[in-house]
Amino acid sequence: MARSRSIALVSINSLALLAVSGGNLAGYPPADFLLCGVERLFAMVAHVGFSVMVWCAVQTRGLWLLFIAVNSHGLLVFISVHPAQMGVGNLLVETFIAAYAVAISTGAFLHYKNKVKQKERLS
Repeated sequence: MARSRSIALVSINSLALLAVSGGNLAGYPPADFLLCGVERLFAMVAHVGFSVMVWCAVQTRGLWLLFIAVNSHGLLVFISVHPAQMGVGNLLVETFIAAYAVAISTGAFLHYKNKVKQKERLS
């Protein structure tokens, strides 16, 4: 049961595959389904942050920012999959994902804001 729960937390697509493949979803607490939705929202927040980082990297031709964006995405995948497979609680994993997504998006926004202000000063 623990393995199928960690699969359900990866994405709603995996949850749909689990349902189609004959997995028994009746034993899941409703809170797990709510966590799946919340996790998707924070995943979108993180991906918007990654997109802003890549856009800033392209605009400034800064490969270091692209490197950070790619590696941060890999770290997010690791944070969301590996602890769940090791038996860490769902709520703790989702809390890590939420904190990481907010940190990435805030950092990307602040970098973008700083970049725009620098352009205004130069103009």
